[in-house]
This record gives sequence, C-alpha cells and structure tokens, in this order.
Amino acid sequence: MRGRILIVDDDPNLRDLLSEVVSSLGHDAVTAATGEEALERAHAARPDLVLLDIVLPDRDGLTVLRSLKTELGLEAVPVLMVTGRGDAATRLEALEAGAEDYLEKPFRLEALRSTLERCLRLSRLRRRVAEANLRTLEDRVRPLLVGDDQDLRRDLGCEMARADRYDRPLACAVLAPQFGCTPEGPDRPAWLAERALLLARGLRESDRIYVLAEALVLLLPECDGTGIGPAIERIRECLGPVAGHFVIGVATHRRGQRDLLGRAREAALSLAAA
Repeated sequence: MRGRILIVDDDPNLRDLLSEVVSSLGHDAVTAATGEEALERAHAARPDLVLLDIVLPDRDGLTVLRSLKTELGLEAVPVLMVTGRGDAATRLEALEAGAEDYLEKPFRLEALRSTLERCLRLSRLRRRVAEANLRTLEDRVRPLLVGDDQDLRRDLGCEMARADRYDRPLACAVLAPQFGCTPEGPDRPAWLAERALLLARGLRESDRIYVLAEALVLLLPECDGTGIGPAIERIRECLGPVAGHFVIGVATHRRGQRDLLGRAREAALSLAAA
C-alpha cells in the first residue's frame, strides 16, 4: 500500500537521497528544510510517517517532535529521528518524547528501507484502529446545530427531573475556549467536535457531551460536590495537551432549581475573567 513520508532535514543532498529511497519503495515523499516548514507540511499532507532530523536551522527536532505529538490527527503518526553517532542522551530524550525509533547517520540503505517499511505498517495499523474507535466514539458525541441547544436542554431537563425524583447527584460542566485558542466563524464547531472526541475516549458511559456554537457542555450524572475535583481532573487528562485551551466551569444540581447550565456557564466566565 502506497504511503506518504515527510522528510525533514536542512541538508538538500540528504533530502534528495531519502526522497529517492522513499520513491524506490513505491511511496510518496514530501520534504521540509526547517521545523516551521515541517509543521506546515505535516498539517497539509497528513503523512503516514515522519523522518525528522534532530538538528534544524530554526528549532531543534525535539521541539518539532513534541509539537507533532500534541496535534490532533498527527499524534499517532510514527516519527523516526535522524541523529548523529554518539548522541545517546538525545536519542533517549527523543524516544521519551514519543519518537518511534531513530536512525543514526551515516545509515545503511538496507536498514533504512527495513525501518521505513516497519514504521509504515505500524502507521497503517494505528490508522485502522483509530478509525474503528472513531466510529464508536462518534456515537457518544451529540453535535448540535450552531446556536441550537434544544437537545441539550431537553436532556438536561430529564436529568434534573431524575435527580429530583430519586435524590441523586448531577453536575454540569461548561468548557469555554480560551481567547485566541479557537478558529473563528464556521470552523469553530468542527474544532470543538474534535476536542469532544478526545473527551469521549476517557469519560464514563453515563456522561454526555454536547458541541454548541461557543463551548462544549458535559452532563455528569451521579457527580456531586465531592466529585467535581476528580471530574475536572478526568476532563483535563482526556484533553491532554489541549486542556489549556479551555476554562472549565462546573456546577452541581440543587433540588428544585432549573439554572444548572447557567451556573456552570457563569463559573466558566468567572474563571476566564480571573
């Protein structure tokens, strides 16, 4: 199966050599000479594998690696670091930062070909698993039309009625994006929906996620005041590196009151203004 490999190196001769090897294996090569170009090409090309030199003119390869591993849609792409001999400490740091493996310069072509094919097989396997998981996760995310929270309010009413009837706890969380962290206009709901999928991977089956025009909303049945701290921690763990893009306001239900969503929004606004 044909793959796409991003080659990042500031040496044009090495880029050409690696491109020839990639083409000889029947794959497509995309090249970049700097860290900034690497991130731009990765977003545009969505490669199956990245060959990344440790030393780049504008930023070090480890910084680029960490950026790739925090980007939604790129975090599972295998990265092979290209290093010099005797750089054991840097190689270890790269592996700890998420690199799949490393290639030591000068490298043997047969070893290069074998490593590329192994990592491409891994990339295809990860993609199949991710696609299967995505189909399951999408069933748990309730994307709403922009500006329309009718489904949320209906479900919220049902949950509050259940909480009152059976004297059970209920909480609501509003995840409001930090200023400047989200795209504006029609791209924002899709950006929020991607973050909702991150949440769906780690929340309880009973938790419900809603994508509104301006924020993510979670309904958290069986969550009382003592459970708010752990709930917020669980949300942050699910979001991982993008948790800092949000302020999280949480409110618990009070018997007979109907302002749970409003109080959660106010909590988020207060945190954003702090």
